[in-house]
Amino acid sequence: MGEVSVGCGRKSGMNSAELARMLPGISEVRRRSVVLAVLEGVTGGDHPRYSFDAGWREGAALASMADGSGNEYSIVFADEGALVIGFDHESEMNPYGNGSQALWPGLLLGLPPELVRWAEDPRFVEDGVLCATLCLWRTPGSTAWGAGPISYPEDGDGAGWLFRGLLGCSPELYASWATNVHGAPPDVEAVRAVFDGHPLTPALALRMNPAYDTASLDPLLELTGYGPVAAG
Repeated sequence: MGEVSVGCGRKSGMNSAELARMLPGISEVRRRSVVLAVLEGVTGGDHPRYSFDAGWREGAALASMADGSGNEYSIVFADEGALVIGFDHESEMNPYGNGSQALWPGLLLGLPPELVRWAEDPRFVEDGVLCATLCLWRTPGSTAWGAGPISYPEDGDGAGWLFRGLLGCSPELYASWATNVHGAPPDVEAVRAVFDGHPLTPALALRMNPAYDTASLDPLLELTGYGPVAAG
């Protein structure tokens, strides 16, 4: 994660096919997504980069990252599997940047039929076109993430930097990154407690952000599905 988790290291060389080989299974991607959303909900103030909605749609949860500059990703966790949608607005693969308003050739080739409806969800579509420069997918019975057979442009699809936080998840790196981005250093051991799945108490939240309004804690935990708030 660190300072390069979002917005830096744009030309890292990694594309979505390589990202597919690096991502862990669906359950671990979901766990990391919830952790990042909870941490950002506490430390990110009014502009958290990461979010998670456990009740986004019937039978589906949604993890999101937005850097505030038009770059983002979304991950749908549904009964049918998971769908990753990334958007690097400066990439040559941006369907709106080249005037064609068409997806990059091959981007959705091989997408399992049961996941198509999520790629067509209005949340991700603008003017009838999926807002994406990369897509990955995985069904419950598969052993790897899938990606379309793509000929990538020189500047890539955004995979090399959009997902640094998800891939490089650790308490130390998150604390360093949050300090750089949000301006206040969270207590690393409090961050570690969230990474390890311990109950998030008001006292623990205040160790990460002394200015945090603990009245927001119950709604945050309910939204993300992290778990009930503990007393103390």
